[in-house]
Amino acid sequence: MNDRRGNNDEADFIPPALTAEVPLESLAASVHSLREEVVQLSDRLATVLNSAKDPSAESQDISGKLDAVMRIREERARLFRPSLFSDPAWDILLHLLRAEFDEVRMSFTRLAEQARIPATTANRWISIMAGKGMLIRHDDHFDARRTFVELHPNTSAALRELIGTSPLGSGESKRV
Repeated sequence: MNDRRGNNDEADFIPPALTAEVPLESLAASVHSLREEVVQLSDRLATVLNSAKDPSAESQDISGKLDAVMRIREERARLFRPSLFSDPAWDILLHLLRAEFDEVRMSFTRLAEQARIPATTANRWISIMAGKGMLIRHDDHFDARRTFVELHPNTSAALRELIGTSPLGSGESKRV
């Protein structure tokens, strides 16, 4: 197809507005700003969609028990040396299940931060669990440097069953 400059290849066509010299730093800043806006809009959309749903009583019960497990683990880390009870794989699974309940996409970096584990440790355990089919990794189509992580549906179901059948919140023993 011929464009107005007589070129035959559509891929070679550059709109006139983009032919002006633009400083690379300015373009990079614009792209970064747009990427951040997309992430914020995505998070806001997830929040709106989440608030529009009416979760079942069972899901609410499991979510509440998950919160209790996570609070106990945080309190334990506060009272004792965190390295004494280090269990990064379990922390990763708990945070991914929380993200699933909240309907939030979890990036690798955000997951490592929330689980309070070093990125190298998170990478090792995510790789192990993904290799075993427990986790799924997705590349970010907007930022090649970012990877999203989520639970495999079978892993999610197993965690929901485990936490759902725990005595937490039922007045019985609250050991974790």
